Amino acid sequence: MKYLALAFALVALLSFTASSQIVSFGLGANVTFPSADLKDNLATGYGLTGLAHFGLIPLVDLTGGAEYIKFTDNNSATGTGAGSAFGLLVGGRM
Repeated sequence: MKYLALAFALVALLSFTASSQIVSFGLGANVTFPSADLKDNLATGYGLTGLAHFGLIPLVDLTGGAEYIKFTDNNSATGTGAGSAFGLLVGGRM
């Protein structure tokens, strides 16, 4: 009987651990509109975002991601406005 109780406890513990370790990934597209002084040299920017979601325990999740945005030149005569940007996203939720 002791071994049966121990087996049930072990199965319950393993299933709890397996269900709380959920990992999901996502991919998104960005459109960025420059403002203020930046819009004089840069046109609309386009990019990609990669996201990850890690379920640590049933009540706490960790989220993170990385993004890349490429801006196009607003003044094609001078060719001095192109650029790019990288961003890192980190967060949590309950």
